[in-house]
Amino acid sequence: MSEFDFKVTRDGAIARIDLNRPEEGNALTRAMMIRFAALLRELGGAPDINVVAICGRGGQFCRGRDVKGESRTGMTPYDVRVKLMGAVLDSFWRRSNATKRRRRI
Repeated sequence: MSEFDFKVTRDGAIARIDLNRPEEGNALTRAMMIRFAALLRELGGAPDINVVAICGRGGQFCRGRDVKGESRTGMTPYDVRVKLMGAVLDSFWRRSNATKRRRRI
């Protein structure tokens, strides 16, 4: 599995994203965080999806950020937190609110 891939499966109104890097504790690189946020936005905008399950393969769900092989230049730790993790958290928030709005209809 390349670091840009997440296994996404759908079963009716449920989508599942599998983190499949058990040898790395399912830690996410910068590129993976960007892709993860995009997947959450994509699935969050799908009118036929009501639940997005995020699963981790192996003994750990997600160890956190994988910094191996990343350049130390270009982004401060604050930038990573705001721009990358913020994008992931924002995608969760938008999905949560979209689900709440659908329930009210």
